[in-house]
Amino acid sequence: GKAIFLLLNIEVADFLVAGGIILLVLAIKYVVTGKVIETQDSSSSEMVGVVPLGTPLVVGPAVLTTLLLLIDQYFIAIVVFSFVLNLVIQWLLFRQADRIVDFLGNTGVSAISKIVMLLLAAIAVKMIRQGVLTILG
Repeated sequence: GKAIFLLLNIEVADFLVAGGIILLVLAIKYVVTGKVIETQDSSSSEMVGVVPLGTPLVVGPAVLTTLLLLIDQYFIAIVVFSFVLNLVIQWLLFRQADRIVDFLGNTGVSAISKIVMLLLAAIAVKMIRQGVLTILG
């Protein structure tokens, strides 16, 4: 991570702003439209490649930014352990998704999704603010 930053002359603050903007756009799009990605009509002649939605949200710009920041503050073993533990929790949640949806119902899942996206938007704004304040000194 840091070697790429040095090679491209990117600072962590720049990464914070960029990651925050991406997260904010995703969160706003979901809250407004109810969708993060658009799919084309299946009758279209073009092939559509869709990235599994969980992957970029579980290990995306925010996670990478957070890991880079935490490695400077804590031992790398603690950061890696926390990251792996987070992935295990996410895997368990994904494996039990059908049961969770059955328990909450479609309305409950929709409501929780909106709340989580609002929290994601707040985290994105915090990242942007931290990056801008760091850049401005």
